[in-house]
Amino acid sequence: MENYKDWLTSFGANLRAERERQGITRVILAERIGTKPDYISQMERGDKAPSMRTLLNVLTALNVSPNFLLSDSGKTQDEQEEIVNNFTEFLRQLDAGVVASLYEIVRFSSKYIKSS
Repeated sequence: MENYKDWLTSFGANLRAERERQGITRVILAERIGTKPDYISQMERGDKAPSMRTLLNVLTALNVSPNFLLSDSGKTQDEQEEIVNNFTEFLRQLDAGVVASLYEIVRFSSKYIKSS
């Protein structure tokens, strides 16, 4: 399983690739999501993680699903099962109110997830 820094690097690379594929500059994307071009650059380098609001704004501005920017599509079935197991264990360690909030965020975001 990749660590947090690897995840940030992967997210940033996916963000940069999609932004460039669409022909959008950092300045334009920053204007669309209400942030600064430097912040876009930091996310693309994997130096900064987006807040939930920024992430949703990026997904909307680029018109992509969360799994498009957040996942590594090259995962095997065993790796996917490990991710699910790790996520389940992570959730078990959290306060019930936090779990409920995360559930609502995922449920809301799921309508933007396109099945592959």
